[in-house]
Order: sequence, then structure tokens, then C-alpha cells
Amino acid sequence: YSAFVKTTSDSMNYFENLKRSKIQLAVMNELAHTDSLTGIKNKTAYAEVTTRLDKEIAAGVAEFCIIMIDVNFLKKVNDTYGHERGNEYLINACMLACSVFGEGNVYRVGGDEFVVILDGENLAHCEEMVSRLRGMIDKFRADETLEAWEKVSAAVGVAHYRAGVDKTAEEVFKRADSEMYKNKLAMKAVRKD
Repeated sequence: YSAFVKTTSDSMNYFENLKRSKIQLAVMNELAHTDSLTGIKNKTAYAEVTTRLDKEIAAGVAEFCIIMIDVNFLKKVNDTYGHERGNEYLINACMLACSVFGEGNVYRVGGDEFVVILDGENLAHCEEMVSRLRGMIDKFRADETLEAWEKVSAAVGVAHYRAGVDKTAEEVFKRADSEMYKNKLAMKAVRKD
């Protein structure tokens, strides 16, 4: 009887430890895919999504667009007001992008760079969403009541996947990045330092 009780107790401890390990693994996985400053998905999560998109491209079922958002004047905010305000500036930019595109679609892939991937039902609303984002950026830039780190400014570029032309999600990203840079030039927001 005591051997049976010991085996049962050991088994219960084993399953409890296994359960804890799975929870810890899930937490670690979440941390590995989350940007520590903004709380949104990070470059690792973005890489996993592009891997899925590449498989969809290969299977001939891909439909998506990539929106590149590059925050303007971060260095100026950091240099003038300090990195704490620079962090606020990035968080404000992130919140703006998430309010337009939805948090689940926005990834922070670099210091001042965010990428949005739209597919499914959201794809049909891409142009409307980008227009809304640009309008909000213009409104922030013109609002004299805001502090510099509250006046989110960002260049935006959009590229839609083209079946038969694009072989990878990276090709779509590069076009979005090129469009973003054109927008940055038009905004006269290219760094000169």
C-alpha cells in the first residue's frame, strides 16, 4: 500500500512539475516574441509570420500587404529631451499604429521601425487605414499644444503582394520600405547627421 501511495504521490508531483514547465515555456515563448518597450510583437514574431507568408506564396494562396512605418525625428527627441522622452515618443507612435491597424498586426522590427501585415478581411481596408494613419500624423504635427515627444511623425510605405511577381514576403517588404523612404523624403524628414 505505501509503495502505491508513493507512486501516486510521485506521479502527481511529476504532472504538477510538467504543468509548471509548460506554463513557464509559454511565458518564455511570449517574452521571446514581445518587444520589451512597447509590448507588441517583435522582430522574432515578424520573422515567423513572414515564414508563413512565404509558404502561402509557394502554395499560391497568399493575399497580404505590408506597411512600413518609420518614426521620424527620434534622434532629435532623444538628443533634445532625453531617452526617456524618446521612449515615450516611440510608445506614442506604437499606440497610434495599433489604434489604426490593430495591435495584433503591428510589429516593432527596429529601433524606430514598425511593420504592419494585413491579410484576410483587413486587406480590403488597407488604403483607408493608411489614409487614416497619415491624417492622424498630420494632425499631431500641426497641434501646437502637444509636446515634441507627443507629436508623432512617421513616414509610411505600402506594398501589396503581387502573385506571379513576388517570390517572398521580403520582396514585398522591400517595396514597402522603398515607398516609405519616398514618403520620408516628401516629408523632409530624412536625417542629415
